[in-house]
This record gives sequence, structure tokens and C-alpha cells, in this order.
Amino acid sequence: MALLRSPNPIQLGYGLAKWFSLGLLFEPGNYLDPNAVRANGVVTLALEPRFYLVNKDRFAWMASLQLGGSTLRIDEQGLTKDQAVYRGRSFGLSTGVGFYFSDHIGLQLQAGT
Repeated sequence: MALLRSPNPIQLGYGLAKWFSLGLLFEPGNYLDPNAVRANGVVTLALEPRFYLVNKDRFAWMASLQLGGSTLRIDEQGLTKDQAVYRGRSFGLSTGVGFYFSDHIGLQLQAGT
């Protein structure tokens, strides 16, 4: 069994102070069962407080939390069509750096759980 996360989650954020921003995280993905006979999908939606450990003009080092929930949907395609839905809380930690070329354009690299 493997959980495949989206390589490009959608993140929106708004800076409330030079050292803090608050955002939303939307991350779709897929869940692969061992037999690969089911159509599966997983989605995570979370509130994302982000703390800027270093925040300079063209560089930022950040640490963030993800506090939200996840939903897993499993569709069984056999003689009968069955669907199971599982929901639960989601928690994650991440860190990353941002390199900015202008006030609104830059590159962010993040790693997290």
C-alpha cells in the first residue's frame, strides 16, 4: 500500500506580519492498493500557519504546520460497485526556503511530512 501525494499542492497564504503568514493547503493525491484493482483518491485540506525564521529582501527560510483533515475514497469495481470513505485529522510539519526575483515572483523549495 502506498500513498502518492500530489507533486504540486495548491497553497495560498497571506502575510500578517514580517515573521508570520497564514494560509490554506489543498493537496490531492492517489492511494494505491496492493492489487491495483480499485480506483482510489485522497485529498488533504489544511490551515497552514507559517513562521519566517529568516526573512530578508530576496531570501526567506520558513517553518510551517499543516492542521486539517484528509479524506480517502476507495471505489470497488467488481460484480458490485462499492464505495468506502474514510476521514480523519491531518497534521504535518515542513520547512523550506524562498528565493525571490521581485516583490511577487520567486521560487520556493519545501520539504515536509
